Amino acid sequence: MRPPRLFYLTIATLFCIIVLLPILYMIGAPLWTHSDPASDFHSLFEQRQLGLAANSLGLAAGATILSLIFGIPLAFLISRTELLGGRIFGVLSIVPVLIPPYIHAIVWSHLDSFSRPYFAWDVHSVGGQSWSWLLPISHS
Repeated sequence: MRPPRLFYLTIATLFCIIVLLPILYMIGAPLWTHSDPASDFHSLFEQRQLGLAANSLGLAAGATILSLIFGIPLAFLISRTELLGGRIFGVLSIVPVLIPPYIHAIVWSHLDSFSRPYFAWDVHSVGGQSWSWLLPISHS
């Protein structure tokens, strides 16, 4: 049985509100909150704001690309082959999703302080964060 069209419309509306409302608020808030909206609106396009947006897009792109590079072969191995312990490995690959993000952050901070003398990578950079989203240390 197919859900009614109203269900799809409700889900699409909720999705648009959840995704678009913060963006619209960020752009629209300077227009109605202060006496000089032009200067506040101009502050959205300062160098710092553009740098933060670039870092966010870089993090999203890096995490997406790395997840696809490692996730597609892993999914293929688990679902399409007779991998020894494949079912257990499939269940264990879900465990990082169940662990809260602040626990991942704490563990990666401890890992960073431990690995800094041995490796030349910074977990607090965009590349390091992309990698940390892909391989949560709690997974191993």
